[in-house]
Amino acid sequence: MAEKSIPAVTFNTVAVIDANVALECQALEHLPWDELDPVGPMVVLLTPTVLKEVDGMQHHARLAEHARRFNRMVSPAALSGQSVVVREASPRVELRLGNCKKIDWKDFPDLDKAESDARLVAEALHCQAVDSTRMVVVSHDIRPLGLARSHGIRAFHASDAWLRPQERCPAEEEVVRLTKRIAELENNEPALELSIECEAPQPVEVHWIDELDACERHGIESKILGMHPMKEVDPGSMDLLPSGTDVYTQQFERYQKETVPGFVSRYERKLELSFGQIPVTIRFANAGQVRAEAFVLTITVEGGWINDKFVLTSPRGPSPPYPQNGTLPPVASALPRPAPPVDRYQMERIEPPKRTLKATLRCEDFRHGASDQFQCIAWCDPRAGDHLTITASATAANLHGEKKTVLKVNKLVHKTRVDALLNLDDLKFKKPSPMAEVLALAAKTKNYLKFEWDK
Repeated sequence: MAEKSIPAVTFNTVAVIDANVALECQALEHLPWDELDPVGPMVVLLTPTVLKEVDGMQHHARLAEHARRFNRMVSPAALSGQSVVVREASPRVELRLGNCKKIDWKDFPDLDKAESDARLVAEALHCQAVDSTRMVVVSHDIRPLGLARSHGIRAFHASDAWLRPQERCPAEEEVVRLTKRIAELENNEPALELSIECEAPQPVEVHWIDELDACERHGIESKILGMHPMKEVDPGSMDLLPSGTDVYTQQFERYQKETVPGFVSRYERKLELSFGQIPVTIRFANAGQVRAEAFVLTITVEGGWINDKFVLTSPRGPSPPYPQNGTLPPVASALPRPAPPVDRYQMERIEPPKRTLKATLRCEDFRHGASDQFQCIAWCDPRAGDHLTITASATAANLHGEKKTVLKVNKLVHKTRVDALLNLDDLKFKKPSPMAEVLALAAKTKNYLKFEWDK
């Protein structure tokens, strides 16, 4: 038996909602229905497609609770076949299940029965006992509204005020929880900052010097020995030590037979040291509100080494020994001095940078707000790749993981020969080497503590 039409005097508006309104919008009783019809009354029709989509979401991670809440409201209408009052006034809203006739899809070639939006519109067109002139399809999505309009049904685009506040699925909630936990940990951890600064323009020019042949090496050795003859010693000048002359003679023989030959055997590498040494500064700070306990800063190097001073080498060879006055040095100056104790707030060098690939600093209590720096000289080895890489990493007992920063210095390697750099007559550089500037500055400032001589 056919149902009676919904009287126009009973309902001013017949709203057909889609699953988006049912699941993504606020609860039906809280929706701003007055945007659709401020006078009312109205009835909300639920088509089979909407009910099926809502049922399918009862186990969805995010929408399950909303699907079940919606079904609890709809269930009295499904069981009794009568309307359920959603809202009493302003406007009055009732809820009812739509009774749809069977759809002959051949009559709707532009609608795809496999698509939920198309089924919704087709079902709205086939709802029985409905005054179609008062029908309106309601959705926050655009596609169902377009389909409704193209089939003669009014459409209403629900505003954002209909939507619930944005929600998170369990996975998103877990991300939020972990993010919050990380923030809590960070508030209980030191905020370490690291930077590495290189005071030299890049690329850094270095020289890879070809190996000398035996004849060339012998000639350079003879030249160095000839430049440093043994001094004549006045035995009377050797106060208190009658054997002073013998000591000097032994030292000079060792210089001639061991020191100079050893130096010349590595002559190419010695000259390479005159190029590619650059000042480097590693700055570190605790910018947070928590002290860093057992702070350790580790500096590692690839493609060269670091040293605490410039390393100077003379192409004219190491300095020879000189006769020494025989007077014994004071006992106090001859004894090694004990290292002063390190304060818990001071940086201690565990591994000092002496032509090393690694240096380590430690501080028992690196206080919040504190900052310090580590200065060294880095050498770009021409035979060790195209880059010098310096890595600084900081750890602390109360820090998860480590803080790390990396500096890469590009090298410009020149393949050359000894005679291209030196005048072999006097073993002097044809052009001043970069280390000449270091020596000149030391002489000008009378400060010779920033370099050491290679031997």
